[in-house]
Amino acid sequence: MEIDLGVAQRAGGIDMAINDQAEKIGQIAFGGSPRARAAISQCVKCEKQVTHEQFTDALSIKEYGISGLCQSCQDEIFGV
Repeated sequence: MEIDLGVAQRAGGIDMAINDQAEKIGQIAFGGSPRARAAISQCVKCEKQVTHEQFTDALSIKEYGISGLCQSCQDEIFGV
């Protein structure tokens, strides 16, 4: 099942700059590309398969499109 990344993947301007930085951070922190992992519905941190049903809201889905982090990893990193 593919996840619609919405604005995060079709972004321009400042959103594109954020995506570029997230890509660099993902490479350094997790050794993988958030974009490449998102394309195969895989979390960049834990490498588990990601499904739309895992996310709690639209903002979490957008964050996945930027960082490549599944809901569990977002919760862990952002202290939820």
